[in-house]
Amino acid sequence: MKHNTKETEDQADELRRIFVELENSVEPMEPNAREETEDHHKDDEMDLLNLPPRKEVHDQNSKRPKLKMSMSLFRLTIVVIFLFCILAGVYFIWQDEIILFFTS
Repeated sequence: MKHNTKETEDQADELRRIFVELENSVEPMEPNAREETEDHHKDDEMDLLNLPPRKEVHDQNSKRPKLKMSMSLFRLTIVVIFLFCILAGVYFIWQDEIILFFTS
């Protein structure tokens, strides 16, 4: 437990040293300059009351066309793909025999 406490103290000492360096290196700002930076920060903040509706924002991102299929059309497509795979496998395995069967 002492080892963990020592690391915490070391981190705190390092942070204090960095903070002191920053305080010494930063020159005090003039009152007018402070007001300008405060105005600049206000401009950077988002105005939450004047945001567009959520629907408009999300509709703009979905430009991809959507394909709507009924369940029966989906099943038919799966069966056709399955049959095509079976026929391709059969043709790959018995290619020569199929060609001889249809040519003779």
